[in-house]
Amino acid sequence: MFLVCDSYPLVELVSSDDTSAFIKPFDLEDYLARFYIIDTPTRKAILYDIHHIISDATTISIINKEFKKGFNGILDDNLDLGFLRSSYDDFIVKFDSSYESAHRFFADMLSDVEYFDVLGGDVDGSEGTVILPIFGVKEKLENFTYKKGISVGNLFYAVYAYCLSCFTGEDKVFVNIIEHGRHKDYTMDSVGMFARILPLVVDCSDSSVENYLDYVSDLVLNSMENNVYPFRLLASEFNFNSNISFRYNSNLNDMSFLGEDIIVTDYALDTIGEFLCVVNDLEDGFSVTVHHSDSYSEEMAKQFVFMFKEILIQLCDKDNLKDINYSL
Repeated sequence: MFLVCDSYPLVELVSSDDTSAFIKPFDLEDYLARFYIIDTPTRKAILYDIHHIISDATTISIINKEFKKGFNGILDDNLDLGFLRSSYDDFIVKFDSSYESAHRFFADMLSDVEYFDVLGGDVDGSEGTVILPIFGVKEKLENFTYKKGISVGNLFYAVYAYCLSCFTGEDKVFVNIIEHGRHKDYTMDSVGMFARILPLVVDCSDSSVENYLDYVSDLVLNSMENNVYPFRLLASEFNFNSNISFRYNSNLNDMSFLGEDIIVTDYALDTIGEFLCVVNDLEDGFSVTVHHSDSYSEEMAKQFVFMFKEILIQLCDKDNLKDINYSL
């Protein structure tokens, strides 16, 4: 296990069973990871927390696995340098012709949109999370995407873009999709933030559903192939950010706690941006979640997830985009 960040993690030996003080926000100018070793007569444990800036979901699994190996006395001396190798590869690619061609691909696409702030804020906004379960649709959607020759993930990207278009009234919308980023074998067991953000400009003007899904799938694939050019440089050049984004967690998070009803909380469970839409797998369906800052209201987040559900279901049944009824 090898963790690289701008500062050393906090490691403390704790002689108290009271762990209430451990749950607190990070100071981003200080450490971004903290480990507490609890050693009391009644309890021996390790509690840890790592900021999302330097950690993804796979990282947590890797750390848990390494701790279990350590507790069982089977750790080895091998040092995983996957993160460093990946960084080196990213540096080397700057001298390859694909680097400039990737920049041209994104520059041509991004120059086709007038503004990037696709969702206006709410004056009465408040931080929160909205989770809407969608049951009884998994087999239908998987059969639908199989027949159309696209992935389930690309279906969700298409639905998200069209949902933004409906909300804003714009045919062309700016979309950030977050992808896992672990595409090289030697990064699979490395801890760190292996996420890639793909900036897309999606044309949601009326067409057949089949043509729209093919178009979005090709756009996502081409963007992934050209992702050697860093998101941060594109964001600086075209003056946009990742505050509004989408992520599909395929078979990643356990959402079995969900019942039939929508869940609304007054705090954002994932604060990676201002407005993050996430789709997770359920046993017989999917859940769509919006984590939002106080720039947006609870009512707006609820409207968004219900609209997402309507567009998702109707895309499988309609011939043309204009036939989708998304009014709530």
